[in-house]
Amino acid sequence: MKKFNRALILLLLLQSPLLMANDDISTRIVGGVDSIEGKWPWVVSVNAGGFVCGGSLINSNTVLTAAHCLFNSGTPILSSAVTVKVGEYDKKSTPATATTNIINISVHENYDPSDNASGDDIALLHLDTPINDVTPITLLDANNTTLAVASEYSVTAMGWGSTVGYSPGQEVVPALSNILKEVELPLQTDAACSTNLGANYDSSSMICAAPVSGGKDSCQGDSGGPLVYHHAGRWKQIGIVSWGAGCASAGNPGVYTRVANYASWITAVTSNLYLKNKLNYPYTPINATSTQTLLIANNAAETANITLALSGSDTFSYTQGTCDTILAGTTCPLVITYAPTATGISQATISIDSDLTDAVTLTSSFTGVPVSDIAAIAEQANFVSSNTQWFTGGDAEWALQANSTILQTARITDNQETVLIAEITGTGMLSFEWAVSSEINFDYLSLIINGRNINRISGIGEFQAFSYLLTENTNEVIWRYTKDESASNGSDQGFVTKVTFEPVSVSNSGGGGSLLFIFFMPLLLLRKICTRKTHS
Repeated sequence: MKKFNRALILLLLLQSPLLMANDDISTRIVGGVDSIEGKWPWVVSVNAGGFVCGGSLINSNTVLTAAHCLFNSGTPILSSAVTVKVGEYDKKSTPATATTNIINISVHENYDPSDNASGDDIALLHLDTPINDVTPITLLDANNTTLAVASEYSVTAMGWGSTVGYSPGQEVVPALSNILKEVELPLQTDAACSTNLGANYDSSSMICAAPVSGGKDSCQGDSGGPLVYHHAGRWKQIGIVSWGAGCASAGNPGVYTRVANYASWITAVTSNLYLKNKLNYPYTPINATSTQTLLIANNAAETANITLALSGSDTFSYTQGTCDTILAGTTCPLVITYAPTATGISQATISIDSDLTDAVTLTSSFTGVPVSDIAAIAEQANFVSSNTQWFTGGDAEWALQANSTILQTARITDNQETVLIAEITGTGMLSFEWAVSSEINFDYLSLIINGRNINRISGIGEFQAFSYLLTENTNEVIWRYTKDESASNGSDQGFVTKVTFEPVSVSNSGGGGSLLFIFFMPLLLLRKICTRKTHS
């Protein structure tokens, strides 16, 4: 049994070269047609850390999708990296479909991210803002699901996945579409699914659908999208795009999560405790503290007695006895304090259990990044010091290069970061030179000003001049070097020098700054893709 992970694919490679079918390429539905705009108002486009999946709105606060969409090579994707677009049709529409953030993710506790054919491939995304202008999709009940499967009724799949059918191991040339596609498929009986898919098929958690002769199917890029059935005069969701062996090949039907068998789990998650926000800690000086408040809502009709457990770094803490009891329909604020005492990024997770019927454990993870005052080092480098405070931190600290005025990052390893921070008071022109020696298009030195990503560079190159007009009365300027999960090139470092600030009177309209001069290396556009899992 060979398993395939979601791959990072250059968009430039999607335009013409042959790619192996087991590469995870986001394109569109096989054998289908363009859907009619507005026909599926509850369909959702999910961006999970750069991977693209589908989903469906099942109530004003919740999107239903596949669990495997929320893992990257077995590692959970944080809710802060996930956004959704409800009612998406054309991904290049103007204006663009509104984006909604996610504050919590509930993945079924029995899902196994290491198994590409795992059952229990279901997850819920909890929205930070309710969607009140769309009628959610209704879920088909268990009895009618059983009847539909046994009778091989027609269903409809939709998404932005691959149109190119292939047998397992076959080479394919992908095609792209920004328009939502749909395809009508016949359900297959549980017996037929078992015959075609063998021991990987589990009728307690899966259904399958495809013509016997192939030619129509959901495919890579459709993951998490809805499979719907027209029942009693309305569309109802019967499945979630999960996995398949190839796409649209005869004898290899697509597999979908059997939604009806998870009705009680969905009810438990959506009608019990619910986290209304996520915690984002600012860069915090060593030996200082930063507090954030986690809001725990009780959506049940009864009082919840709560058990809290904090695991991970001991730099995080909360007051014992807080939120021990939450009344029905109320929200409890839990204050969690971050108090770093040394360098190194800290992470922790709080688990929340209750005595509510069918309660599901909630978890919220957070990260703290400590920083150190480096005013003396910045002065040695002749960096601007007037009305400016300098800090560095993360997994390692920046330091002055020997016999020079260049600040450079310490060496960091995979999945780590290090930051240089200038807190500048007043409006004016910020100027500096920067360079990087890194794996091109994967490890970056980024410039972030007042929370906005301004520019980034990668690869190996000479120093480049850069200027930016700061228009706020107080400004946070961050140079951030990050490494991805593997590989290195060059010295794996970022460099900054000749930082100056010239005060300039600016009429502040709240815009946050303007780019005046940029000299940067060309960057190849990358796109991470979430796929329907392939299995062969």
